[in-house]
Amino acid sequence: MNIRAAFLHNVADALGSVAVIIAGTAVILFNWTWVDPAVTILISVYILWHVKSEIGETIRVLMMAAPPELDPEEVASAIEDIPGVSEVHHVLLWSMQEREPALTAHLVVDAAAWADAEGVRASVRQSLRDRFAIGHATLELEQIDRACVGSSRFGHTEEKL
Repeated sequence: MNIRAAFLHNVADALGSVAVIIAGTAVILFNWTWVDPAVTILISVYILWHVKSEIGETIRVLMMAAPPELDPEEVASAIEDIPGVSEVHHVLLWSMQEREPALTAHLVVDAAAWADAEGVRASVRQSLRDRFAIGHATLELEQIDRACVGSSRFGHTEEKL
């Protein structure tokens, strides 16, 4: 995203310089003073057009929004379909970079599966990678009898003690 923005900035600078040279020549040779503000407006429209095309994804990444191609509910349900996971909560799904989804979540592991809790975590990571291309997942394991009480499925709420 940064490289593309820097490239577009350089292209706008180069095109702006060429346009200013042409406009200056037209003012000097033909006394067309209207060319200068017209070229300025065209350069501004060109820059704003590029900003409009780039700003949406930039805001999405900065605001830690869920990637548009991933449905958070579908991801959470897929996690709960993994054997050994009885519940998932505090799910945060966002884009770390432009095309790199990330997830953090608390996994409540069944009592029977607690002995292999790390295996359950590995299964969840593999499923997230295979099904949703989520390569970065931070998963906190909780025993079913010690799980967070009153937790929301998505995000964090202040827990009452």
